[in-house]
Amino acid sequence: MALCRRRLRSRRLGCILGLIFFAYIFIYFVSGTFLTHFLPQERNLFKKSVRVTDVQEVPLYDAENVITTLDVDEELCSGIQWISHPDLPRYLNKSDHEHLLHLLKVLSDSFTKNNITFVMSGRTLLGSYFFHDFLPWDDRAEMLVKRSDMDKVEYLLLEETFSQMYEMQGYIFRKSLLFPKEILSENRAKYYKLRVYRRGTNRWPSIDIKYYAENDTHIWFVDSKMTKFYLKSSNFYPINQRLVHCNYFPVPFNTQEMLKLKYRKFYCYRYKHIDNKDLVRITRTYRTQCINLIGHYPFVLRSFDEDKSLIAETLVFKNKKVYTVWSSDPWDGTVSMVPFEL
Repeated sequence: MALCRRRLRSRRLGCILGLIFFAYIFIYFVSGTFLTHFLPQERNLFKKSVRVTDVQEVPLYDAENVITTLDVDEELCSGIQWISHPDLPRYLNKSDHEHLLHLLKVLSDSFTKNNITFVMSGRTLLGSYFFHDFLPWDDRAEMLVKRSDMDKVEYLLLEETFSQMYEMQGYIFRKSLLFPKEILSENRAKYYKLRVYRRGTNRWPSIDIKYYAENDTHIWFVDSKMTKFYLKSSNFYPINQRLVHCNYFPVPFNTQEMLKLKYRKFYCYRYKHIDNKDLVRITRTYRTQCINLIGHYPFVLRSFDEDKSLIAETLVFKNKKVYTVWSSDPWDGTVSMVPFEL
């Protein structure tokens, strides 16, 4: 009798432990963290810290040569040699890059004229922070728009003058047990994301427009893993400006805080995905240590002014300074001076 009771207790304990295990697996998968767990080299990409001393000396800060206005000559960027890195190649050729930048300018100007509140977000914000451009290996831009302006955005994109040149598609989430998947939708009230691209192309290159909501203290938005990120309003407002290929676009007040909240660390890799241009499935995940990109892609070095009250951002290419501008980010003593680190 006592033996039967012990067996029953052990079975109950096994059932409880099994339920706990499966509950953990369920939460683990739904949260999306399994994606980074199964990237075999991702956690090792930053074993070698990138230090300013690893880069040959570049004249970072020169008070007389810092650009203090929002007028950065585009010739400074257009003169940069267009080369790629074999381990993490450019996704866009120069022509596609120009089309994407032009589309971003068109949307930015239209939103500004119609009093639509928006900022750069996601990988576009990463690219601006580290490269003053789109991420070299990225294929689209990302914008974040206030949810209350959603109807204004859709009305603007459907106007005849705009729709003659550009198209848009709306996406919703299809909920599933393990993988929330975005799919096209005809129900405008449930759009979580809009994708805008030139008419006559295969939806590429494109701009993704997502939405954020807010209350008195925080703003929040939902990303493709159905994860909510809460950012203090004081880190989001007032809207700042940041460079993307010698053009200024709106960004959150504290870019670094928003990037830390969403990405924590910056890694140089590109997932396997569908190539929207040629409809060819990419079977390789590209990755490299970020320091290896120096000499192939222009990148940003940060330095202090003489009083350590302002941050100067210098765009460097092949160990030569392209330009230096004052950073719009607030200085709170936590901004990393190390390239490719948040």
